[in-house]
Amino acid sequence: MGAARPEVFGSQDQAPKGSLIDQLQTAYPLTILDATGYKVSKPGTTLEIQLDGIQANPMKSPPFQNTFEDGQVVAGGHSTVSKFMPGGLGKRPFESAPRTLAAKEKVYLLKMEAKDDAVIFTVQTCGTCDPAAIDPTHKPFVASILFKFIKGFLAATDLKHVQDAIGALLVVPDAGAAVNAQPAADAAQQSAPPAAPRTQQPPARAAAPDPAVKSAPIQEPPLPQPKIEKGLTINQVLAQLGQPETIVTLGDKRIYLFKEWKVTFIGGKVTDIDVR
Repeated sequence: MGAARPEVFGSQDQAPKGSLIDQLQTAYPLTILDATGYKVSKPGTTLEIQLDGIQANPMKSPPFQNTFEDGQVVAGGHSTVSKFMPGGLGKRPFESAPRTLAAKEKVYLLKMEAKDDAVIFTVQTCGTCDPAAIDPTHKPFVASILFKFIKGFLAATDLKHVQDAIGALLVVPDAGAAVNAQPAADAAQQSAPPAAPRTQQPPARAAAPDPAVKSAPIQEPPLPQPKIEKGLTINQVLAQLGQPETIVTLGDKRIYLFKEWKVTFIGGKVTDIDVR
């Protein structure tokens, strides 16, 4: 008897009810493209690559085969797709050289296959990955990734364990963040102390000014009165009165006329003082 043929599912309706592959295709709906291979006919799952290393062929060529096992991507590591790809791998020449897909690049999930020890995703790069519009600058590349498990593991495990294995390489964008954020938010809410009840305080009212109290006008301190007396020198008088308006010189006598004072100097000293 020949080797067991793997289950190949091109649409969700072909998955047997209640089986793991049925649960997987519910969790990862397939994206259906039109005949051109560029336009989305039926939106499905968009995946974000988490690790570098997936090799992909140009869209018109068979998908480049990759195997993901023990956290590593190995290019050319399986042959399941080539058995069932029309024309077979290697019978159609590649349009151009394959390229390596980078982490954080997004791809459409086009096909899902299952064996007793593996799940195989076929993906295609999508550029801007907007199902409603074609990215005119993007050249699609296709790849198949075989997620390797221990023989018989898929028959005994559940959906979560398979999703964890797939999620190490391909995740639905933002899905992981939303799942991780909710338990953290719930834990923070439970650990936070209960907030004290807020009592509503009446708004503070500004005190009205007392009409009986009137502000007194601010008075400037009186200026010191100059002390002009006989015997002071010219500089001592100028220090108190400032510069005179007029200076009259009569021989050795000098008369300094200030705004309010008339001061007479003889020999450089005050000899007479008059108020003007």
